[in-house]
Amino acid sequence: MITTGRLFTLLNSLRWMRSVKLRVRKAEAEHSALTGEGGGYEWPPQPQ
Repeated sequence: MITTGRLFTLLNSLRWMRSVKLRVRKAEAEHSALTGEGGGYEWPPQPQ
């Protein structure tokens, strides 16, 4: 059985990942609009 805390942590990390992905997509769109090329970034960055 999954504990509530574990489930909460999982939901939080999923939400965080989604917001990060959205932010990156937005940044890439702005970048490509400025330079006229798509973003070729390494994603996700390796955690320290």
